[in-house]
Amino acid sequence: MARETGVVKFFAEQRGFGFIMPDNGGPEIFVHSSDLTRGLLRLDPRQHVSYEIAKTDKGNGTKAIKVQLVETSAA
Repeated sequence: MARETGVVKFFAEQRGFGFIMPDNGGPEIFVHSSDLTRGLLRLDPRQHVSYEIAKTDKGNGTKAIKVQLVETSAA
């Protein structure tokens, strides 16, 4: 499955969810804390992440899964 990239728009740690703005445009992607990769406990606004797209558990939309931080090189 192809990985997408985007930037965290919002993440409510206490509620366990947030949204990612895809780099390629399009609608925001829902992300739940249970879909973060091992060792990643929360997301912060403006972090660059990669993820896969999957159907929500209820099947009425999409969500980000296997979310991980993208390494950025210092210039």
